[in-house]
Parts: sequence; C-alpha cells; structure tokens
Amino acid sequence: MKYEGTPPIWHLILKLFITLGLQYEYLYFVPILFSTMGIWIIVFKLKIPNILKILLPFTYFILYEYTIKARSYCLLLPIMAGIAWIYENRKEHVYIYNFLLGLLATVSLHGSLISGILFLCEIIEILKEFQQQGNIKKYYKECISVIILAILYIFIILIIYPAQDVYIGITIDLFKKNGFTIAFLMCVIKILQAIILGQNVFITNLIISAIFFILLLIFSLKENKNWKLFLSVLSVIILFLCCIRFVNQHIGLVLYTFLFVLYLTKNSIPEKNKNVLKILLTIMFMIQIVWSYKNMALEINNTYSAGRDVAEYLKTREYEELDIYASGYYATAILPYFDNNIFDNDRGGESYYIWSFNNEDWNWASSEEYIYPDDIAVNSDIIILHINHMEEGYSTLIEKVRASNKYKETIYDGKAFFKGHIANSEGYYVFERID
Repeated sequence: MKYEGTPPIWHLILKLFITLGLQYEYLYFVPILFSTMGIWIIVFKLKIPNILKILLPFTYFILYEYTIKARSYCLLLPIMAGIAWIYENRKEHVYIYNFLLGLLATVSLHGSLISGILFLCEIIEILKEFQQQGNIKKYYKECISVIILAILYIFIILIIYPAQDVYIGITIDLFKKNGFTIAFLMCVIKILQAIILGQNVFITNLIISAIFFILLLIFSLKENKNWKLFLSVLSVIILFLCCIRFVNQHIGLVLYTFLFVLYLTKNSIPEKNKNVLKILLTIMFMIQIVWSYKNMALEINNTYSAGRDVAEYLKTREYEELDIYASGYYATAILPYFDNNIFDNDRGGESYYIWSFNNEDWNWASSEEYIYPDDIAVNSDIIILHINHMEEGYSTLIEKVRASNKYKETIYDGKAFFKGHIANSEGYYVFERID
C-alpha cells in the first residue's frame, strides 16, 4: 500500500471472494456486482430526470471503464450514489452517512480527498450549529462519528504514507519536461475527455468540448447557493489528478466527481438552470454511449490481454523445469493462471514492488545506460517481454535477445481500448530457446 498509494479495501474484497472460491476467470463478477449496486441506487433512489436514469447506466465510464475493467474504482459508484441518496437527510442518519464517508476514503486517494472535504464541511456545520444552540449534547452522534472518522483518516495516512524508496511517475514531471503550456494543455484534454471529448483531439473538437464544459460549469454554478462545496470537491480532484497522476483510467473520476457534487448541490440550483443542465447532460450521456458501443465492438472481436494465451502456452512446455525470465510488471498478468510464481528472475531476495527505486526492471528500462543481466540470453529457457515497453533500455534488451540467435520469437497479441480506440498493447514477445 505504501507503494501503490491505495487503501486496502479493494484488495480485502478480492481476498474475500478468493476465500469464498471465486476463480480468476470469473473476476469480472466483482465489478459488475458493485456497478449494479450503484446503478440500482441511482435509478430507484435518486431524484433525477427519467431520461438521465435511462441513459446513465450505459455511459462509457460506468458501463465499460470501471465495470469491464476490474479496478477498485468500481467501488466508487455505489458508495458515492449511497452518499448522494442519504445526503439530504444526513443529520437523521449520522452514523450511516459517516460510515459511507469512511468507506469512500478507503477506496482510493481520490475517494479520500472527496470524503475529507465532506468531513470538513460536516465539522463546520456542527461548529456553526453548536455556536447557535450552545448545547453540545445535541450533537453527540456527530461528535462520535467525527472522532471515528478522524481516527480512520489517520490510519489511512499511516498505511499509505510513501516508503522511502517509492517511485512515482507523477504528472507534475510533465511541467518540468515539456513546459507549462504543453503540460497544462494535456491536463485540459484529459478533463474534457471525461465529459465529451473523444480520442481524436483536433482543434475543432477541442474548442467545442471546452465550450460544452464551460456551459456545464456556468449552469451548475450560476446562482448556486452551495457553489463553494461544488467547486471545492471538483477542483481538488482535478488539481490532484493534474499534479500527481492523470492516465486513462483516472479520467472518469472527473465525471464521477462532477455528477456527484452536482447532485449534492441540486437543491441550491435554480429550476431554469436545471432544465438547461438536463439537456446538456442528455447530450453528454448519448455521446458517451457511442463510446461504450465502439469499445464493446472492439472487445468482442479482439483479445484484451494475452496473459492467458501465454499461460496456456507455458503449460504445454513443462514450465516447472524451465528457467523463465520475465521483465516488466505487465508479466504479472500471466501469474494468476498458475498456483505459484513461475518466474526465475534473480531479485536477490527482494520483493517485487512496482513503484520502487529498487526495481531496476521498472525504473531503468528507459535508460540507455542500464545493462540487463549478461546471462539473460545464455541461461534463460524462455524470456517474456511485454510489447508495450519501448523505452531505450528495454528495446536494447529485446535486440540483445534477438541478436543472440538462440531463441524462437512468438508474438502474443493483446490490445487495451479506450473510447473505441487502441490505448496500448497488452501483448508479449515470448522467446523460446531453440539450441
């Protein structure tokens, strides 16, 4: 957790399902379960226009990105929907409300930030009411909940506080590498992709998407008496993503947060603004449904990860007796199809932490100066290299293996998709010793 920067609830949930006997091949059941719970709350419990209830479940990030891809972010939908459901009556259901805030904080750092802001708002409300009423006994439930939540936040900070050797490819590095203008534009593009911008980032599409997003903000904030809550939650998430880490799987968090705070502040928005927002959201949802359709079509006709294909190949080769070298953390996608670790990488007894400076495979693959083990092309029976890594050091390793003329090369293809386009390869080069 100190390397991933992620609280443990997702891993504990997966462990529970594993203990109950769920096989890896059926892992998709888990995100589908939680997404379904979130959709049920949205459709049957939240007060939103029917047209939006019909469209929302089929939008891209709900239907595909956080459901088809099994990530911890699938937990956000039911928890945020639950908070939205109870928010108006949170003072009558103090324990349930704060329990949901606690759950939200344990999903991811993004959830922790949102939970933390709502936690601070709760404290401010208690202090204001106490100042007016002057009777602390009236707020014993709130005080108990606040204390428990505070302890939970401290616990989360302690368990995910970065280790000394942690390596984070933070987005703010873009500002140093590419300059402020380019890095800022890249963040803007990702924000707009969360709402309406597709993968084709032409200047026309960019301008139209920017205007659309500005209109959403105007009609969400104009005469909104609770605009401070709206802006504080949304801006904190956007700033965190732009400064720390903002990749494809994080883009939907902007949309989730926007819709979440829009619902929390809906009673403070004038009716005329709500009518315009209904039209804008309908357009946005319909565009996202097109992305869902395109991705589903690609999924049906292609292999997402080649991990299973490589595993099936290895099972035909008496893999227990072979020296198998694998480079890059993507190789871990092969391991769930075996009972034990099958790789023979010499790590000197060190654990395989992805985001560690001690992990030479990960941190030095982009360096020309890094030299992979000299005996890799001499002693290894099988070498597995992920196609997606094309950094200089990694390319040097591939060419080194090929130049030895001791291996038969087989490509196992896999493709990850985002909004109907190929996002990156999930395939492998597999080199089998032939002499």
